[in-house]
Amino acid sequence: MRWRMLFFSLKNTILILDEVQNVKQGVNSFLKALATAFNENDSLLVIFTGSYAGVIKKLFEATHRDSFYGRPPIEILLPPWPEWVAVEFLRKGFEKCGVDFTQREIQDTLWRLGTLPGWLNLYGLRRCLGASHEEALQRVFEKAVNEALRELEHFLEGRSPKAREVIKRLTYGATWGELEKTGISKDTLSRLLDALTGELFAVVKDDIGVYRFSDPIYRYAAERLSLSPKAK
Repeated sequence: MRWRMLFFSLKNTILILDEVQNVKQGVNSFLKALATAFNENDSLLVIFTGSYAGVIKKLFEATHRDSFYGRPPIEILLPPWPEWVAVEFLRKGFEKCGVDFTQREIQDTLWRLGTLPGWLNLYGLRRCLGASHEEALQRVFEKAVNEALRELEHFLEGRSPKAREVIKRLTYGATWGELEKTGISKDTLSRLLDALTGELFAVVKDDIGVYRFSDPIYRYAAERLSLSPKAK
C-alpha cells in the first residue's frame, strides 16, 4: 500500500531505479504496485537500469496476462563498445575533467575492465574525483567482478549443475564438443550459449569454433564461480 500511494503521488516525474536486479525482498508486491501506478499515472515515467539476466528481465516478458501489458516497456540494450569508442570515451572524459593520463593507463583499463560502458564510466568518475589510476582501476575491478559473479549466480538460478560447469569451462575457452562432455543436453547447451551471448553479451564464438568469455570481468568472475550453488 505504501509503495502504491508513493507512486500515485508522483506527478510529471521521471523515476529511475538503478540496478533493479538486486531487489530481493518483496519483488512481486513491488512490481505489482509499480505496474498499477505505471498504467494509471500517465505523468509517471519509469526508467529501470540493470543486468538483463536479473529481475529486470521480468519487465520485458510482457504478455496479455502481465500487469505491464497496458504500457509495454521500451528496451534499450547496451552491449560492449568497440575498443576505439571506449578509448575515445575515456580520453575525452579525462580531457574535460583536466585529468592527466597516459595511453598505457587507458590500455591497462580496457585490458582489466573490458569495454562495457558502466565500468568505464565508474573508473573515469573515480579518476575525475582525484583517484590515481591504480586506485581507481583496482576498486572498480573488484566491484565489477563481484557484481558479475552475483549476475552469474542470478543467471544460473533454476539451471542444472551442468550449466555451472559449462560456465567454468568457458573461462579458458572450449569447443561445443568439450562443453558437451559436461553431460548437458544439446538443446540445453544451445539455449545456455544463446543467453550468454544475447543477454549478457559476455560470450563469443571465434573462427575456429571455440566459445569463450569476451569480457574480462565475466571471465574473472567465472574463475571465482563455485561448482556448487550457494545455499539460500
